[in-house]
Amino acid sequence: MFSTFSKIYKHSTKLKPFISKTHTFKKFYQQPNAQNKELILSVLNSTATKREAKDYLKKYSADNKKNACIIILKDLLLQPDYVLDGFSSTIKNLKMLGINPIFVISEHGAKETSSSAANLLDRICHNKELKTCFCPDLITRKKSFEYRLSYPLYNEILKHGIIPILEPYIFDEINSKRNLTTSFPDYIKELISLLNQDMISVEKIFILNEHGGLPSAERSNYAHVFVNLFNEYNPILKQLETEKKFLENNLKNKDNQPLIIKIQNTINKTRITNSLDVYNSHIENLKIMNEGLQNLPLSVTGVITTISASSQEQAKNPLLHNILTDRSLISCSLPVFKKEQNTDLTNNWYELPLQHKTIDPRLSSFFETTVLKKGINIRTFAHSKLTQYNSIGLPEKFWVKEKGQPKETGNKLDLYKFTKIINSSFQKNLDLTHYLNRIDGNIAAIIVVGDYEGIAILTYEPTTGHKNSNVKPFVYLDKFAVMPHLKGSLGISDIIFNEMFKRFPNELLWRSRRDNVVNKWYFQRSCGVVDLSVDLDNNGDIKKDNIFKLFYYGTNGGFEDPKRLQEYAQYIRDIEPSWEK
Repeated sequence: MFSTFSKIYKHSTKLKPFISKTHTFKKFYQQPNAQNKELILSVLNSTATKREAKDYLKKYSADNKKNACIIILKDLLLQPDYVLDGFSSTIKNLKMLGINPIFVISEHGAKETSSSAANLLDRICHNKELKTCFCPDLITRKKSFEYRLSYPLYNEILKHGIIPILEPYIFDEINSKRNLTTSFPDYIKELISLLNQDMISVEKIFILNEHGGLPSAERSNYAHVFVNLFNEYNPILKQLETEKKFLENNLKNKDNQPLIIKIQNTINKTRITNSLDVYNSHIENLKIMNEGLQNLPLSVTGVITTISASSQEQAKNPLLHNILTDRSLISCSLPVFKKEQNTDLTNNWYELPLQHKTIDPRLSSFFETTVLKKGINIRTFAHSKLTQYNSIGLPEKFWVKEKGQPKETGNKLDLYKFTKIINSSFQKNLDLTHYLNRIDGNIAAIIVVGDYEGIAILTYEPTTGHKNSNVKPFVYLDKFAVMPHLKGSLGISDIIFNEMFKRFPNELLWRSRRDNVVNKWYFQRSCGVVDLSVDLDNNGDIKKDNIFKLFYYGTNGGFEDPKRLQEYAQYIRDIEPSWEK
């Protein structure tokens, strides 16, 4: 399958529709793996970049048969028949894409509920001619209290194309009993560790349920799009636990409460209890992902979504999309100020409805899915002026004299790495002295992702001594860079823009070359764009040789004032670059 597709891919790097080849597949239906090729081509053509396609082919080639995804299933028994049928097709497609599903049933309640869910999964798989196997007590706790696989999962099951179905029981050698795990996150963590020892490469962790991804207040309580667990795990957990505590308090009738409040709480008890169950499930899902991804490579992705979303057609299916692209259906840095839902499914489907309106079912997966990664550290340096005490590699010209003992600032900005990432990303050499002369003393923030894999330098404009000092101050994204080998991966660009928008929600501007391939991405994240070569004040001041476009983001309506827009554009148009000549 993969070798043939690789040849097709090499002949069309733009991923245009392969109409003739598709017709060939349909006409000569005896051709081996034709259906597999059509599936891959249809999804790649609609979603993937050239880089993503190459990464997929490299990771899921025929030589990598030990790739697996853990699928944690909740609420399967609640699904209607049409969802179950679509979901079983997704399972078949996952196999066709080169990844082995390993199902873990998580049904709270009676043992019979878990067994019924496992039997239902077995039945819908067999309806699609998929081979399954119940794997009781896959994990054994030894007398030494360590864990082992009760039997080799790959050689006995996965190698033969069989889909294992697990219930979270552990066989205890001490008392020869099987016990239901008391901590599902710990069970998944232990399972992943043992699978790694069995040389099975866990590439994805999927949690599928009735309620979808982790709720986000910024998205009107629709699901977070992307979660960087390194920085966001504790804040999100705290938010979920706060909501849980609020619901728990509403269940309690206090003596000093007015009678009408007690009556309302009693009437709403069922609704509150159900909401409490949902938040308990969200908290457990977050902990499962945090524990499960900890001992896996940075490239491994987790997805939390609904079973319904996972049953959708290929282009809108979050599981298939993530296998092929390693990202979410939409970008987490798309602005939340675009509130009204657009009914046109081809354009702006990512825009959020103002309130909890009924969502078009064809769009539900965009609102119900959270993608998670173990993540990388984000550091923000907020020193307006760089000194030898808060940075490394600062030219002596910019050193300051301190009275008494030098001030220790802890985390220091590494200007060697700072310069390296800018040079690598822009393919030009930064004139550091010239650049610091412009921005030093006017730095709004310097955002660094990981070990300088991504960086954003934001300044307060106009900078000190600028001739247009009458311009009203604003925040300007002066430099934005990602290491070339990481562009499009790990969500670094989204992480940086998210952080910028949180820090500077009212007004943020940046410029980009007119021929920059990233401009479409910038346009989606802005609320305005202006060509800086045009006559800005109708006085004949046209700079046709200007190569930049101005992008604007914010909520204070700056672009609605033509005079303010003119000030922005003229100032930003004339900022002198700081490249070595």
